[in-house]
Amino acid sequence: MISAVGVRNVVENKVDFTQSRNVLIAAMILCLAIGIKYYDVSGAITFNVGVVTISLSGLAVAAIVGIAMNAILPGKDYEFGTDEQGDTSVNFGPRND
Repeated sequence: MISAVGVRNVVENKVDFTQSRNVLIAAMILCLAIGIKYYDVSGAITFNVGVVTISLSGLAVAAIVGIAMNAILPGKDYEFGTDEQGDTSVNFGPRND
């Protein structure tokens, strides 16, 4: 279900996969989300911070890496104000119901 929603978002926002940047980000997200699940018996990466044990699933690691890569890699994959559907597909503002 999560993958289907992700594919729908990619299609609705017209992500350009002719750019290597976008292909690299998508490939890393998919590989980490699937790979971490089968890398460890628990299906998660676990580490300790002081006395607290933190466990991140493959989806969590993939999301963090995807966000970081999108912020770090050069280039823009979307320009706000050019496509009304893309601008409003995710709206974090107050609802006008």
